[in-house]
Amino acid sequence: FKGLLNVSAVPVGETVILESFKQSPVGDWPLTTSFRRETSDPTDNGTFYSTAGSAVGATVNVSIPNTVAGPHCWAQVLTGWIAEPQNLSVTIEALNISSWSQIASRLPSIAALETTQNFTLFLPPESALSSALTLSDSALLAFVEAHLVQGSHVVLSSAEQSLTTAAGGSLVATASTVVLGDVSTNVTRRDVITNGGIVQAISASLISLDSASSNSTVVARELADL
Repeated sequence: FKGLLNVSAVPVGETVILESFKQSPVGDWPLTTSFRRETSDPTDNGTFYSTAGSAVGATVNVSIPNTVAGPHCWAQVLTGWIAEPQNLSVTIEALNISSWSQIASRLPSIAALETTQNFTLFLPPESALSSALTLSDSALLAFVEAHLVQGSHVVLSSAEQSLTTAAGGSLVATASTVVLGDVSTNVTRRDVITNGGIVQAISASLISLDSASSNSTVVARELADL
């Protein structure tokens, strides 16, 4: 990994994103992994989160922390190998979401996330995504963009973060909840690393299908007036 990680200095509950020297197979950016200390127990040295295929959510623990390995190097002794992050579609499939591939096949800009760096997707459950497939392409894009933050790796913590979605909405997120307008939902799995971005799994969609349809109609009218 690039840089030094002092695992003991990472605040409890915080996620640290680490860059590998290995490059992404879909671009020229380094692959990433995540590290988090879950508890204040002094015997808890922290956990690396694996995200490859069926290993999404698997963990590799630090057994011996912060061993000096050289003048500018620390070694962290782990209980296993850290799995290499996979692309977005493989990661989402491992989260038991089957409708995403159909969404990506209809929306080229969303399919392009497979080779995009720096995005965060607040991923609704399969039931919400399968329902969204009934929308028109423009409304479906509005639906997905309401759950997408572009240009940033967003890791969640106890502190609130104010973010702007790709649709221009104001989203507020913590490690447990995500709020968009008057809609609030829970985080069911946080900080899942892909080879280009981060997935935050949530318990429900952030906008209704009617709102997505309305938003796409407003955009279409604005474009027609140009």
